[in-house]
Amino acid sequence: MHDAPLLSLLEGLPHELWEGDAFKEELAQKPTVEFHAFHFYTQPVAVEPQDALKLKALLTSAALVQNPPGVIVMKQCGGFHPDYLIRWRAHDQEYSVLICFGCGEARCFGPDGEADCDVSEAAVAEFKTILKTYRRNRPS
Repeated sequence: MHDAPLLSLLEGLPHELWEGDAFKEELAQKPTVEFHAFHFYTQPVAVEPQDALKLKALLTSAALVQNPPGVIVMKQCGGFHPDYLIRWRAHDQEYSVLICFGCGEARCFGPDGEADCDVSEAAVAEFKTILKTYRRNRPS
C-alpha cells in the first residue's frame, strides 16, 4: 500500500496581465482546473517528501502573516495571481494555499474560512528556492 502524498502541488498559468498572450494560449491548449477563480494546470506536480515537509513547515509558520480584517494593501504587481496552489490534509480537514510571488501574498483556505496573508520576504525566497525545481508546465 502506498502512502498518500504529504501535499498536492498545482502550478499556476502565466500571469494574465504581464503574460496575457501566453496565458490565453496555455488556457486554450492545455488541460486546466479552476480554483477560487484562478487557473492551474490540471496535472499535480510530484513533490519530494523532504520538500513537502519544508513547504508544510513554511505554510504553518509565522511566515504567513494575516492582514488585519478590512485592511487592503495595494501593491504594484498587477493583481494577485498565484504561481502555485498547495493543498494538504491534516486532522481530516483540507487546507489550500495559493501563493503569488509577484506581490508576496497568499490566499489561505481551510475549514474555518479563508484569509489573505502577506508572506515575509524571507519566506517568499524560501518558497521560490523550493518550488523553482517543480516548474513543469509554464512556458519560459
